[in-house]
Amino acid sequence: MTANPKPTTAARGRPAKGLRSGRDSLLGAATAAFADLGFDSADLRSIAAAAGVSQNLIRVHFGTKAALWDACLDAIIAVSTPATEQIAALSRNASRPVFERLREAIGRAADFYAAHPEARDFITRHTLEAPERSDRLTELLLRPAYEAIRPMLEEAVARGVIHSGHPAIIFALINNAVSPPASFPALIQQIAPEIDGTQAHKRMVETFAATLLREPAATAYGVEH
Repeated sequence: MTANPKPTTAARGRPAKGLRSGRDSLLGAATAAFADLGFDSADLRSIAAAAGVSQNLIRVHFGTKAALWDACLDAIIAVSTPATEQIAALSRNASRPVFERLREAIGRAADFYAAHPEARDFITRHTLEAPERSDRLTELLLRPAYEAIRPMLEEAVARGVIHSGHPAIIFALINNAVSPPASFPALIQQIAPEIDGTQAHKRMVETFAATLLREPAATAYGVEH
């Protein structure tokens, strides 16, 4: 008579099979639900169903609905941090004209939102919600992004690359312009069928940058003034 085989267990320090993918699925479904419906209207049963997992797994991974929301915000911060750091580096790089650096920063912000539309929708929804969530989102996500680009915006205004405006207003303008709603390509094709929908976002960003930024005249030494 053979002994009963021992149940397979996960190696210490590693999640059991399926737990990590279940957590990631929940984060994706929860981020979409919170963005579409808001915190109060999003329900855990529907989030679990959209993720294809048991509702009990929310308690296992996150504990509460509020903790799940916090985890969604943390995930967005994690994916946005590299872009924020790249823009901060552009702000510090005085060896390049601010016109070039700011145009690149606008492109990088647009690329981020195109790759992570869930971040755009989550931010848009939760800046309008209860203070305990909107304040947290502002301090942990929006303010670092603003501080990363603010010196470059101030320099651009001082040099005439941007005609006028408070850096915070320009920051909000840029964010709104480079993160249009998902329906934007379809809308453009309806009013201008000659524009390829797959190129609509790219062309909009290029048009926005060309409209916002004014390349300064160069001196005889090639330095902007």
